[in-house]
Amino acid sequence: MFPVSRDTWLRRVLRGLFRALDRSPVLARGVEKAEFAIKRPLFGCEACGNCVLSWMEYVCPQTCPKQMRNWPFGGTSFGRCEVVDKPCIWGAVYGRAQARNDLHTLHVYVPPPDRALQGTSSWINYFLDRDSRPRTRAS
Repeated sequence: MFPVSRDTWLRRVLRGLFRALDRSPVLARGVEKAEFAIKRPLFGCEACGNCVLSWMEYVCPQTCPKQMRNWPFGGTSFGRCEVVDKPCIWGAVYGRAQARNDLHTLHVYVPPPDRALQGTSSWINYFLDRDSRPRTRAS
């Protein structure tokens, strides 16, 4: 929705804003709490600090019991998770990409999260380039 995935004036302004907020632990924690309050009910956010929702069709990979960011690679039976009895998140990821006729976007390697960022704001981490996310967009 906003042109912030590439170097634009808006990204530079937001980077400066988040850099300033990050200097204050109280303000940075406030940003993380606000982010969690928005993303938890919408996407099941687990506050990993390494948000990859836009690469995963807005399904949080942290909601997967195995926290798989790059397909289930087996371990499912009729679309159900092998670890807990619930639908595999990859059914939703694939279904959403298929509905948009955009399956090629799922061919991007999504690196594992940096666990040291757990409980921090992924917004701040994104704009300060601290998070673990794909560095290129699928086109």
